[in-house]
Amino acid sequence: MSGGYEHIETRQIHDVLIQKIISNHLIFAAKCNCSCVEKANSSIACGVSYGVGLKSILSYLGNYMLIPNERLSELSGSLFKSPLSEGTLQNWQVEISNKLTAYHEDMEDVLLKQALLHIGESGLKVNKLNLWLYVISNEHLTYYASHRRRSKEALSDIYSS
Repeated sequence: MSGGYEHIETRQIHDVLIQKIISNHLIFAAKCNCSCVEKANSSIACGVSYGVGLKSILSYLGNYMLIPNERLSELSGSLFKSPLSEGTLQNWQVEISNKLTAYHEDMEDVLLKQALLHIGESGLKVNKLNLWLYVISNEHLTYYASHRRRSKEALSDIYSS
């Protein structure tokens, strides 16, 4: 090398920053001469609310990684310094489920029109109750449903609901 430096490689470090962010929202009210109080509208619920970042991470860990709510509650407190009740996590599940209703119906319609489907079933215990878990899929979509019976009638019930 004749008197200079030559770039020979590039190295990277990938890391994650875990940081709790608290945003305060101040609500103002005005009082007129007749003593009427007019309060500003707010889309933020009273008290403490949780942001989409925390909801997304914990919902992903619960739904995809199958971490139970009890452990998610502990994890949230220790990792994010935001202790949550199992009830709050369950409420988020209901909220997500309600938002997925249209997607669920669309997926059902698409799968029903397929010429070729994979349908599988497996036994499942839920609160000491024996159920059957049905998996209905094609190469792009997978639909899960449970039923008390293992039969053609169960599939008819699943598709008609």
